[in-house]
Amino acid sequence: MSSATHLSTHDQVVLSKLLNPGELEEPTQAQQKRIQVNAYLPPDQHVSVELVEKFVQIEKTVIESVDKDDSVANVKRAIEKLKEIIVEAPKYASVYNNLAQLERILDQKGEKSASKLDVISNLERAIKLAGPDQLIISKMQGTVLQQAYAQLGQIYMEGRNNEGDSWGDEEKASECFRRAGEYGNKIAAELAVKVNPYARLCGNIVREALIEEGKKWEQLKEE
Repeated sequence: MSSATHLSTHDQVVLSKLLNPGELEEPTQAQQKRIQVNAYLPPDQHVSVELVEKFVQIEKTVIESVDKDDSVANVKRAIEKLKEIIVEAPKYASVYNNLAQLERILDQKGEKSASKLDVISNLERAIKLAGPDQLIISKMQGTVLQQAYAQLGQIYMEGRNNEGDSWGDEEKASECFRRAGEYGNKIAAELAVKVNPYARLCGNIVREALIEEGKKWEQLKEE
């Protein structure tokens, strides 16, 4: 006899949602088809190649500087450098991802340069500008998307430990990690499954059902 027959209606619904994810939401076109990276596409769809090369060099210098010296003062200087890029090219996607990363570093040091909502807003802007629903993207778009989605996932995972909708934060984190995985982040793809609240609940349900089934089997053998 299948152990699933002993599950409550609610538990069977949870299992159904996990085993049939299409019931949770309609798959998007990007989810139905494989995303492809085209090396011949311009790196950023809103900014010229010349400006991208200039900004990438600035970002690289800023990141290397913070890697060597992550003091509050130096991180703040790095943030100001990135904000100069935004003034010059407000539609340049990569800068918002890197800005959010530096703001999170400051937050970890107890310095608030931006609120959590501001950081999330920067990451969502990076995703929007990089074009999250396109099936054919440039290498730079893919890098920005996987990094921004991964950062969002981390933020939502941190949020689950605070008061509020823990289940909702875990669902958001799982979805963000899944999207990061679509754009090439293999670690995020694995995390998407591990932090999925339905997956974990399913594991608990099945484990409890199997234990219960085992007890009944033992009782039958004794009779």
